[in-house]
Amino acid sequence: MNSINFTGVKNIGALTAIGADPNQQRLSTNNFLLVNLTDDYNGKDLTNFKDAVRKCNTKVGSFINDKNSNFVHITYTTVSNPENETEQCVSSLRVNGKKVILKDENLPLFSFIAKLTDRISDINDEDFVLNRDFVSGPEARELIIPGADVAEIANEQSLDLEEFLDHIYSPAVTRLNAQAINQGVQKMMMDYFA
Repeated sequence: MNSINFTGVKNIGALTAIGADPNQQRLSTNNFLLVNLTDDYNGKDLTNFKDAVRKCNTKVGSFINDKNSNFVHITYTTVSNPENETEQCVSSLRVNGKKVILKDENLPLFSFIAKLTDRISDINDEDFVLNRDFVSGPEARELIIPGADVAEIANEQSLDLEEFLDHIYSPAVTRLNAQAINQGVQKMMMDYFA
């Protein structure tokens, strides 16, 4: 069943991947968030995203998704040392696979991501719009992790692909990842302005 979207966003998926580097005793946490942006009655998220990208002094299209320009893929990464809590944690933000350096000219993009993730973290289950045709199609598998297909990951981990996709595109997982990204982006911005 196709749902009517009145939120400016739909087909939202999220995933957290945690990896360890045993040689350096570092822990890497990647929060992935995929959002299908739209322009509709209640908002112009797609236009606002493209405006934020345009305001950044980068070459045109550098933060636009190469596979589908209606999607924004956000990756927030932290690298920490769980053995040494006093060691500074390193954070980075990527939009559609491209690293976003925190500097004045990129603040419109950071602000857009902060507002978007804040809104997503508050979406109620009944307002969560997910097109089942999207979930069963290739974009749902191929866009959630840049350069990877979750079908291959599910196979390697002996997971049922349909259950894995239901997990990735569930409101609860999406809200948790949006909240983690929002908190991280806000902290990066606060540190920048300090």
